[in-house]
Amino acid sequence: LAPGLDLVVLGLGVNGHVGMNEPGSAADSPTRKVDLAPETIAGSARYLDPANRHPDRLPTWGVTLGMAAIRGARRVWVWVTGTGKAEIVRACVEGPSGEDRPASLLAAHPACTWWLDEPAAALLDRR
Repeated sequence: LAPGLDLVVLGLGVNGHVGMNEPGSAADSPTRKVDLAPETIAGSARYLDPANRHPDRLPTWGVTLGMAAIRGARRVWVWVTGTGKAEIVRACVEGPSGEDRPASLLAAHPACTWWLDEPAAALLDRR
C-alpha cells in the first residue's frame, strides 16, 4: 500500500463511494481518472448547479486518490451527515466488505474513524 499519508478525510457517496472511488474500485486501485456514477453526478448538482440551470455542465469524470493510497494512510476519517446516508452507512459499517461499496473496504483499516451525525447513524446496531 502507498506510504506517506498521515490523514485522509473523506465524505461518503450514496452508492458507497469515497474520494470518487466508485463501486467496482478494487482495494489496491491506484490514483487515476475515473468515470463518475450517475448517482455521483446527480449528487454534485446540489453544490455545482443548485438552480439546475446547466445540468449538461456537471462533471462526468474526476481524478481520485486510489483506494491503495487511502487504505495506506495512517488515519482515515469518514464524515457523513443526514438521513439520506443512513442506509449506505449501515451497509458500509456493518455489512460485508467489498468492491461494490468501496467505503466498506475501510473496515479492515486499523485507524478508520467514522464521524456521523445522529441521522446518518440512525440505522446502526447500537448494542
